[in-house]
Amino acid sequence: MKTTKAQQDQTRARIVRTAVTLMSERGYDGVTMKDVAWAANVGDATIYKYFPTKERLVLGYFDLVAAEAVAATRATPGFDDYPLQDRLQRLTDAILERLEPERGFVVQARALLARAPLLLLGDQLQAKRILKEQVLADLEHAAAAGEIPPSDFLRAMSGLYGDYAFGVVGWWLLDRSPGASDTPRFVDQTLSLLVAALKSGLPDRLVQLGLRPAEPGEFTRRAFENGKLDLTEAEGLDDLIHADTDRQRRQALRQLKGLLGERARDWRERIIKASALVEAA
Repeated sequence: MKTTKAQQDQTRARIVRTAVTLMSERGYDGVTMKDVAWAANVGDATIYKYFPTKERLVLGYFDLVAAEAVAATRATPGFDDYPLQDRLQRLTDAILERLEPERGFVVQARALLARAPLLLLGDQLQAKRILKEQVLADLEHAAAAGEIPPSDFLRAMSGLYGDYAFGVVGWWLLDRSPGASDTPRFVDQTLSLLVAALKSGLPDRLVQLGLRPAEPGEFTRRAFENGKLDLTEAEGLDDLIHADTDRQRRQALRQLKGLLGERARDWRERIIKASALVEAA
């Protein structure tokens, strides 16, 4: 029987919520994908159709939080009339509101991301795309209202919010002030600076000075062209960014460290030496 997208979304959310409950009780390493599948009442094979690895399942939690936070933000009474800073503040608050009841799990998830920070750079983190689209809508709304000057870089700037949000979450987890009161102040001050920079037209002024956003993979390409990375190391970096499991990351790190390149160079030297001996004979 074919399932609808709504049913798939419900199943995905149920799997994530079940994983959060189990990992909060037993810890990340104490829960298997089979445990989650059984508790969520889905087949052992079915769970892998939604999340190919346990790490992807943890990332799925942030995807769910982002989607719920955006929905709650849009449903805020009078949101359409909010100025830019209040719109961004509301979105950030909505994220923290959803993380608060599951703070223990978020600590575990953050520890996982600390061990594999490049998970945040891959395409698998849908949360960043969800947040980017909402922030882009906020920036375009502000530009249309004359609150900030028009800019060709609104989409590029909106993509930075996902990294900012994860930074705020890290600050919040370490906030030891009464009621974590330092976090709202931190968010207010940083968003104030951001909005002030946007209102001043700073991004486009920097462009006029010759600055521009880097193209995807540009720094890796420059490193390769300048001999800082060989081709196998560049491929290893790409594999590392898109790795899903610890085994894949270890393999990619070996390649990034140049082990495959060293072996290839050794083979090349042996072939050259053998060719010289053949010619000499």
